Amino acid sequence: LFDEEDCTQDQVRVTAQTWEDVSEITARVQLTDATGAACQAETALPCAVRATETRSSWERSVSNAVLTGNWPEDLLSVARTQLGYEESKINFIIDQDGLRKGYTRYGHWYGANYRDWCAMYASFCLNYANIPESGFPREAKSERWIGMLSDRGLYAPANQADPQPGDLVFFDWENDGRADHVGIVESANDRAIETIEGNS
Repeated sequence: LFDEEDCTQDQVRVTAQTWEDVSEITARVQLTDATGAACQAETALPCAVRATETRSSWERSVSNAVLTGNWPEDLLSVARTQLGYEESKINFIIDQDGLRKGYTRYGHWYGANYRDWCAMYASFCLNYANIPESGFPREAKSERWIGMLSDRGLYAPANQADPQPGDLVFFDWENDGRADHVGIVESANDRAIETIEGNS
């Protein structure tokens, strides 16, 4: 029990030059009981700013792509316009596993702002390359995407594939037989594949 008059109200103050400088605030609590014994605790709390892009801003980002009607070339042209993009450092959530997940234009476009975004990035590029979904499906999860592509005869396992520029390539980072990641092949030879990837 406590008396309201004995309580003081702490204030939270954040000093920053820009929103990009704000990623967490520190909360300090000090309590004193009726006998005068005191204790204190401090913790850092994530501080997110819900800044998002508009459709017109991400469409401007792809406006330099040169589309020729050749799907692989068009896909790469759009993918190159996105080089250097990073998920937001200021607009994020902390997921149930305690991982920080930043907002992306690809998630916003797909309808899943804070999810892993490699497949949504590739889907976004397919969309803005004007490749019809009826010809090539879109998906947000790599493993599910492989199933959709397999059903249409558009997927080949690694030991049967001859990767070409503009192909999608799926990665199994955990060596468990399931795809965890997807990228777009930029170039390939007998020794190496170069890719353009999101969330990488």
